[in-house]
Amino acid sequence: MSELLNEAEAAEVLRISPRLLRDLRTQGRVAYVKIGSRRILYRLSDLEEYIQRCVTIVTPLERTPGRTQSAARIGRSSKSDVIPTFSAQRAQRLAEKRR
Repeated sequence: MSELLNEAEAAEVLRISPRLLRDLRTQGRVAYVKIGSRRILYRLSDLEEYIQRCVTIVTPLERTPGRTQSAARIGRSSKSDVIPTFSAQRAQRLAEKRR
């Protein structure tokens, strides 16, 4: 049988506040044991299972030549790619229109 922990002990195991633990319990994200009409305890094995479900593996971003890391993260080009570059002919045409 797994060790039973009260709310404060369970929150300490998860390194969260007791209030957040209550919220997780009411959302059905953390299993608990209810003894009588009020006493709520948490099994250590259930807390460890919750931790395993929360594990996220982050892979590093691939660096793309000519793109900054933040631009690659959001799928856009870097600032230098966003600003349009004008050809010499287009610049000449715009200058002629302004005259």
